[in-house]
Amino acid sequence: MHSPMKQIAFLLLVVCVGLSAAGCCRACRAVKSKPVEGSQWVLLELNGRVVGRSAEETPASYSLTLGEDDRVTGRGDCNSFFAPYSLTGGKLSIGTIGSTRMLCPNSAQEAEYFQTLERAATANIDGQYMILQDAEGRIIASFRNTEE
Repeated sequence: MHSPMKQIAFLLLVVCVGLSAAGCCRACRAVKSKPVEGSQWVLLELNGRVVGRSAEETPASYSLTLGEDDRVTGRGDCNSFFAPYSLTGGKLSIGTIGSTRMLCPNSAQEAEYFQTLERAATANIDGQYMILQDAEGRIIASFRNTEE
């Protein structure tokens, strides 16, 4: 039979290990839920299609930054864009996109990109990746954070 002091010491050890693990988990969650605002995100997939020849070779032109000033900015194929946005608890709303009007070699894909962003309803972050979904829950775009 174990002495009461050994049982108390063991119980304290278990509590300390549990608290340490909980602190570690909080740190992991903090990394996983890195703030979206201020980071540049490069487009990997648009409506189920890889942009560029492969995800590693994604052209940096398709990007977005959700600014701390409630404005999203970025680039399409050759045009810069901007729009108001709101992000609360994973719910994302991007307003009407305005852009420069240069003639692009891939203007159809750029127009699809802008229209897709306007349909975004949620933004989910997992490490260095951001997934946008529409109101029906379909994945409409995925991005990689350029700062990680």
